[in-house]
Amino acid sequence: MGRTNPTGQTPVSGDLAEQRDIWRFDHSWNGLVFPEPDSLLRAAQTRILGTIIGSPMVPETLDIAVGLGPRWLANGVAKQCRTRMNGIRARWDHEFDAPDERTSNRLRRAIDAMDDRVTRRIWTPTDRDGTPPPFEHRLPLTIDEFERSLPTLPRPMSFDRWQDDRYFAWQRLAGSCPVSLTWIEPGRVAEVLAEFPVSAEQFAATRSGDSLAAADEQGRLFLVNHAILDGIDPGVADGWRRWLPAVKGLFALTPDRSELWPVAIQCSQTPSPDHVVVTPADKIAWTMAKASFQVAEATWAAVAERRIGCHLVIGAITLAMFRNLDTNHPIRVLLSPHVEYTLAIDLATKDQLAAGGLIPELYAVSDDGCVELCQRAWKGYDWYERSMRREFARRGVADPDVLPDYPARDDLRRVGNAIEAFVTRYVALEYPDDTAVAADTQLAEWISEIQSHHGGRLAHIGAGEHRIDTIDALREFVADIIWRATAFHHAVTAGTFDSMGFVPNMPAAQFAPPPHPAEHDDGHHLAMLPPRSAMDRQITEAWRVSNTRLNQLGRYARRAFWPDADPLVESFRGALAIVEAEIDEANRNRYLPYLALRPSGIANSIQV
Repeated sequence: MGRTNPTGQTPVSGDLAEQRDIWRFDHSWNGLVFPEPDSLLRAAQTRILGTIIGSPMVPETLDIAVGLGPRWLANGVAKQCRTRMNGIRARWDHEFDAPDERTSNRLRRAIDAMDDRVTRRIWTPTDRDGTPPPFEHRLPLTIDEFERSLPTLPRPMSFDRWQDDRYFAWQRLAGSCPVSLTWIEPGRVAEVLAEFPVSAEQFAATRSGDSLAAADEQGRLFLVNHAILDGIDPGVADGWRRWLPAVKGLFALTPDRSELWPVAIQCSQTPSPDHVVVTPADKIAWTMAKASFQVAEATWAAVAERRIGCHLVIGAITLAMFRNLDTNHPIRVLLSPHVEYTLAIDLATKDQLAAGGLIPELYAVSDDGCVELCQRAWKGYDWYERSMRREFARRGVADPDVLPDYPARDDLRRVGNAIEAFVTRYVALEYPDDTAVAADTQLAEWISEIQSHHGGRLAHIGAGEHRIDTIDALREFVADIIWRATAFHHAVTAGTFDSMGFVPNMPAAQFAPPPHPAEHDDGHHLAMLPPRSAMDRQITEAWRVSNTRLNQLGRYARRAFWPDADPLVESFRGALAIVEAEIDEANRNRYLPYLALRPSGIANSIQV
């Protein structure tokens, strides 16, 4: 494009042939798209050699090349140490939390804890043929024990609210992954309830003074349907069998449309004698059904929304960009701060998804089930349906008249508008007209490799009516990349500790079957919740995911852009400050404050 690098130096990797030799796609893990592991090593070697012979080092590339970067190393290690120490202190305080407790009781509790953490790891609780024993054989933790698992960590929002039905519904609007709620258009409830038979009597018993017919006619009904989980193998963890229901949930607004409440849950895609509709009138069975719902939501969010929809999708776009856009290309200059760490995170994601990794160990998917869920999520992903303009419209919840109080939607839009305004001005600075965009051969090659089966395997990006050959199309595409790598990714990670930090609110896995219509009690509910070792893993992971942020949206390194873009950056920061003030004001009138999308807390790129 005729520019030199923003540092005023000649780019280190201006030769695209060299870049393509460094950065390579790896499709070996079940057909999904990752960077080749050696790419990071090759990039590091190239940068180090360039420094030795006197060429300038590109900070963005160095951070990616060394995998995590010096800033991540310093901050990340400190955070990990704090997390580990908090965990150790939590365990210690849990065992000795009463100053006047008798020594004999302290010793007994310490031995019990050691038995759970050590003895069970030596004697795996399985039959001789490897089959897990019935869930009734496990002595589950009590709610009191779950409550005492967080003495040194801040109490998550769910700690005192996990049994509150309004809070359960609120998590669909402002929880750890608030992008699953779909509007049931007036007159279409019969189609939905054909395989989810909520009766008018059940609705009336749940929502006193309201009726199913009135809610349908007035468009006050909403559905969450995790059909993507149907048939996924949940596997075994800690020696015990797990369950993963492909749940459906029906929700309704109050007649004045001010509050969302849950109406019913079905722990399967189709009704059966073992999987009936459960409502709040069913008491302990309802508590159990909510736990099953939360397990499904947590698993879907961790795999489909975060790992596939953010990490791998942005990673494929980033890898194609490194291979086809020179370091002085204006779009690469703009996107570089927003894809920092992405390829290193993708390699970590690959390990997490693989057999024995974090996902099959923590969430309700076996090794094979994890692969199957990843492939379903990847094949079903549509970049344009998941864009800023379509994310809420495709689910029918874009209109505030339909769903007035939806914090995640409103705050994602606020941040998205600021991003889009910044990108619009930046693209106009670099491309005078549509002809300049169409004539950019590097841009065309980038889009082509994103689509290629041998490259990014995102065939729908830049195809058909979505061709990226005009200023408007380029602006929308680039803004969507930044929005997904920053605001959207933060929306599906920042609330993890509030939802999952108190395990009974949202277990990562389920260790007993969903409620049976004739057999359920408090003991069955406790048996559904994870054992201590799984609980510890979940709390540690939820804390890490929610509290890893190495920089701030809109805060760029010195000389990240050319001088004529500096006013645009300052304007962007000013717009984000206004957004933050608007969110703070909106939180004054919300059921609970929603802090996940305050711009000061959003990172510049995917970092966890």
